[in-house]
Amino acid sequence: MTVENVPCGAGAVTCTKSARIQLYGTTIHLVRGSDPVITEDPSYETEAEYTIDIAGLYLFVKTPYGMLALQKNPMGLWDDYNYHFGDP
Repeated sequence: MTVENVPCGAGAVTCTKSARIQLYGTTIHLVRGSDPVITEDPSYETEAEYTIDIAGLYLFVKTPYGMLALQKNPMGLWDDYNYHFGDP
């Protein structure tokens, strides 16, 4: 997962503008204020496993590989966790 931060407010404060999640040949590009953009490279033999869920202001990208990314619109707050399907 890579993120692009931009200055916001005063001082050294930054906000996340976008995040890019690479899962095998699948790229999920999350941009603040936009729907996720998903691109797939057909040359990969392994298909990425993931789900995208929306709950209120949050967008969750869950994978069985141990990652969860969340977005809080419109502030652009992102985080990732060591998450596994089946965890509460």
